[in-house]
Amino acid sequence: MKTFKSFLPITGSLLIALCCSAAGSTLFETTTSLTPSDPIQRGRLSRNGIPQDWANTETFPGIINTDVIYHYRTFVLPSAALAPGRFVQISLDHLGPVQGTLFVSVYINSYEPNSAGGPNRGFDKNWIGDIGFSGNTFGVDPQFLEVLVPAGADLVVVVNNTDPNNVGVGQRFRLLVETFKDVLFTNPVQQAQ
Repeated sequence: MKTFKSFLPITGSLLIALCCSAAGSTLFETTTSLTPSDPIQRGRLSRNGIPQDWANTETFPGIINTDVIYHYRTFVLPSAALAPGRFVQISLDHLGPVQGTLFVSVYINSYEPNSAGGPNRGFDKNWIGDIGFSGNTFGVDPQFLEVLVPAGADLVVVVNNTDPNNVGVGQRFRLLVETFKDVLFTNPVQQAQ
């Protein structure tokens, strides 16, 4: 289980409760980069600064730069792989020297950014959340999001370039997908005082 930097004080009893109730299991981990041979899409999701979490439902942020081409890569985890738990946390650790050029979004069953018609041209079809930001928090901590995957659905994690000049292509990143068995896991960053 990945531990993230906390900005609010956490009592000892709360920390113990977090450790005991969050039985995490790594589903997928890779260190790679986008390449010029990866698929392309016109436009990308807007970075609204609101990462999806288990406690709330994020609103679809919309798409921007619909005349710009961006590279992306998908990572599909079949529903059978999610059997240990449907509460999933995805983190992105941008390892390249040019921060803020990669973005993560999550879909169920398919990702269709080049569909015809509609104002969002398929970017909103099957969308269940995104990371909200690009790069790392303060250039140090990985960005992450949390989603509840519907039973029987495949999870599609998408990493795309955010820079119109494709600076994100070739930037190394570490993608980690973890599952949790219950909803008692609470992200320490989101604790109320």
